[in-house]
Amino acid sequence: MTALPAARWRALDAWLDEALELDRDARAAWLARLSARHASVATDLARLLHEHDAAQADGFLSGQAAAPEAPNAAARPGVQLGPYVLEALLGRGGMGSVWRARRSDGRYDAQVAVKLLHAALITDLGERRFKREGQILARLEHPHIARLLDAGVAPDGQPYLVLEHVSGATLDAYCDTQRLGVEARIVLFLDVLAAVAHAHANLVVHRDLKPSNILVNASGEVKLLDFGIAKLIEDDTLPAAATAITREGGAAMTPAFAAPEQLQGEPVSTVTDVYSLGVLLHALLTGRHPTAGDSSTPAEAMRAVLERTPSKVSAAVRELASPSDAQALAAARASTPERLSRRLAGDLDNIVGKALKKNPRERYDSVAAFADDLRRHLDHRPVAARADSWRYRGAKFLRRHRAVVAAGALALLAAVSGVAGTVSQARRAAHERDQAHRQLAQTEAVEEFMTFLISSNADKPFTATELLARGEALAERQFANDPGPRSRLQMALSGLYSEADAQGKTAELLAKARQGAQQAGDRELLAQIDCAESSEPTLEPDSARAAQRFERALQSLRGDASPDEALVAYCHHLRAMRALDQGDIPLALADEHRALALLGTPRPGIRTLQIAMRQTLSGAMAKSGDIRGAIEQSQRAVDDIKAMGRGRTQGAQTVLNNLGVLYTHAGDPLGALARFDEALDLTRELPDGVLGASSSLNGNRAQQLLEVGREAEAVATLGAAMAAAAERGDTRSPPFVLIGFPWCAPGELEQCEQRVDDAREALRAVLPPGHPSLGIADLSAGRMALAAGQPRHAKERLERALAYYERNDAAPARRIRALSLLSRAEGQLGHSVAALDLAERAEREARQRFGMLAHSEWLGSALLAKGVALKERGDSRAPATLREALAQLEPSVGDAARSTREARGLLAP
Repeated sequence: MTALPAARWRALDAWLDEALELDRDARAAWLARLSARHASVATDLARLLHEHDAAQADGFLSGQAAAPEAPNAAARPGVQLGPYVLEALLGRGGMGSVWRARRSDGRYDAQVAVKLLHAALITDLGERRFKREGQILARLEHPHIARLLDAGVAPDGQPYLVLEHVSGATLDAYCDTQRLGVEARIVLFLDVLAAVAHAHANLVVHRDLKPSNILVNASGEVKLLDFGIAKLIEDDTLPAAATAITREGGAAMTPAFAAPEQLQGEPVSTVTDVYSLGVLLHALLTGRHPTAGDSSTPAEAMRAVLERTPSKVSAAVRELASPSDAQALAAARASTPERLSRRLAGDLDNIVGKALKKNPRERYDSVAAFADDLRRHLDHRPVAARADSWRYRGAKFLRRHRAVVAAGALALLAAVSGVAGTVSQARRAAHERDQAHRQLAQTEAVEEFMTFLISSNADKPFTATELLARGEALAERQFANDPGPRSRLQMALSGLYSEADAQGKTAELLAKARQGAQQAGDRELLAQIDCAESSEPTLEPDSARAAQRFERALQSLRGDASPDEALVAYCHHLRAMRALDQGDIPLALADEHRALALLGTPRPGIRTLQIAMRQTLSGAMAKSGDIRGAIEQSQRAVDDIKAMGRGRTQGAQTVLNNLGVLYTHAGDPLGALARFDEALDLTRELPDGVLGASSSLNGNRAQQLLEVGREAEAVATLGAAMAAAAERGDTRSPPFVLIGFPWCAPGELEQCEQRVDDAREALRAVLPPGHPSLGIADLSAGRMALAAGQPRHAKERLERALAYYERNDAAPARRIRALSLLSRAEGQLGHSVAALDLAERAEREARQRFGMLAHSEWLGSALLAKGVALKERGDSRAPATLREALAQLEPSVGDAARSTREARGLLAP
């Protein structure tokens, strides 16, 4: 018989079943069609079918088979197992049978469910699999999971489990018989998610989530059953026999509800259950499978899961074969076909679609995130599963606040570079009407001014600075006798000068704007000016006085009879920026969350303000240790700027670069490279001299290329970064780039160390004492010395780096890196105890800091160092630790990275 790897057998299994159902003539045509799509699959199948036909011709397995032994032949009503008496068979499955039973020793009188192992499976391996289910259930205590009550072994050696007896209907049947609407079904489904999330928190993946394993009792309570093929996430830490147990159980899945990775024999994880839950929710909402439809065989269902794109839940209703079917489906959901399709469109299409992504990395990264999106949908709040466009967010805002949303006169102050400021809405109250008319007149005058400024210079090659200077002079002339619009223009122009780092002009224009606002009696503008000045340490160096001015300005803005919440949000944002710069992370987080809440769905002229708020919030989250939240906010900023039609601009490039830096901090070089590459792709569309042509982006990219094993490309990109810096006269960026580039050509260690030490000295002149970047020199030099085979010298440099990071908590990833590298150096020096201690310290901190992420190079490198230390000591835990390291490294740094290749090599027989 043809020998094929196990993974290949699993991939061919479904196709082989289908082929064997066809006669020879039909099979030949079927193979020809398959060959056009999957040539290698068709070739393997043709060979296997030929061998199958030859075996049949030889009479293989043509004799009479022995009658199968009845499952649990000794089990029958009235049989006593310990204190329990079997009453009636409830059902049979691949693992055994389940009986309704009652306790007979008088301790209590209640029905229970007794699960008996199939007699044919009473082997060492089968018994241990059965015991594993009991161990799993014992660690799960949740109101929506059927409880394990007892366990025992019958006199004939047959093991059994005693479980909570759940009397009820399957989840889908209960929903249909109760005619539950969409909202009620989602609420019930959230209970299922809570149960699965509890299992995941206890390191258990169910792997067989389907309606028949979820019952709803008479009280409407969900109960999750059958952990018979559940996998403990930490299986890789168990002995080989235990791992074999879960491998054997891996095939005992339900194909229609299995994730693609299960069908292909690939590793399962918590997101495998996310996929099955997506199938379950699709079926609950539409009564149909998202890919298999009415497939008649398991093989067809499996192929559909692997090949077809899941249908949208809103489309599933429309695609039913007959109007009567659609009517019956909708009626079971207390709706009509048209209403049901509209109700499912939008958020639910996107939420279910995200859960059903074939690539596990594209699904929700946890059941909790899946549940959060469903709750947000029920609350009419924006969900993570769809593009965060301003129209979408606006619709959600209006839905939540119908009673308080009122129309107002929008005053838009357009800025030359596309940065927009705001003036107040026209007041609706009668006592504010005159002021509203004055502000509307000012707005019209400002818009007329900006239109003239831009149009009158459209054919002249002015720089932005020259255009700002002309605008300043024009404002003085045109509004010489009208301080209201003049001061607002000066306020807007000061912000543009600030963007250009022209602090002198910023201060000058703010002073002029303040004078004009005082003449016009514009309290609102005076408050804005207070916030703007207080946000800049160069304009207001006294932190205590800045805090007082911020509070005074906010009180003034809130005290208005009809405050413009966008202006209040803007002031909170400016205070958050100063707090972030000064290291007051709690204040920065509180202010930026408040600012975003007040801003809501921004008016068209101030959408860039929301992007700036998300960027500041992202920075504060990163510094607080919430790297996942930081990435989410930064990604929203990217989505927002693209939704504005500015995805091919310098602003988009900046936020993409920032997002890439966050992925770098998270220990995901592959994710960072994707963002840096997208940002670099904009270079050819942008003018010379912007970020795309600077050394910072190329430098960031070069460092990540090095991490993923693309050294030659990394060195070339570093050269491009240095050339770009030299061309622009940039002397600040090169030290930052060089100090963090730990690559050295063979035989040049001394020169390379000198390079990073010189870079550190250059940075000392521009960075405050204790800045995290100053410790990178020793870390880079130590890493290079270790790669050059000089562990003693590496240890010296790495100990200096670690001492620096022990004093400075601002760079946990670098401390983890220093610990991991120092462990390797100690190991090479023969200090196995110290090596293991350092690696375990690195692992503990990596789990604490980055354990919430799906994967991280920091945890992978720490585990690799631990695995090496364990292997050098002959510790049996080494293989499991190295496998876990590989699981972290493969998705974060990829197959070509040195660390990934080393982990694989250490695991090789």
